[in-house]
Amino acid sequence: MTFPYQPTQIKWLFNGLMPDITVNSPTYDSSWILNGKQLYRYQLPSVFSLPAVGIYPIKVLAQNPTPDGCSGEQEINYDLQVFERPSGTFNLNSNGCLSDSVRFTDLSNGNGRPVVRWLWDFNDGGVADIQNPAH
Repeated sequence: MTFPYQPTQIKWLFNGLMPDITVNSPTYDSSWILNGKQLYRYQLPSVFSLPAVGIYPIKVLAQNPTPDGCSGEQEINYDLQVFERPSGTFNLNSNGCLSDSVRFTDLSNGNGRPVVRWLWDFNDGGVADIQNPAH
């Protein structure tokens, strides 16, 4: 969740989907300036698994500190979207020579969403983070 201020408290209300979470004195994980305005990004403190693909309405309540020492509560209604996992498939091409690399071609299916990152682990200590590596 991104705010143009540093909230003093963030409540994540999940409507019974999973336990609600209240974070007092939250710490932002990144910050940047957009159109002259400082923005702060906050994430949930842990990873959660949801039961099925779908759209789940949640609510975020943020305490917005004001210059006069008071605070105002900002309510943000948010649709949490859970997508089907992408499927990872690939082809490989090799000329059979031990001294030549094997070329991997990504054939992953993002199931309606773009695949934007790859991590190949060749199980010999070698890894790659490009779409179509050779190893």
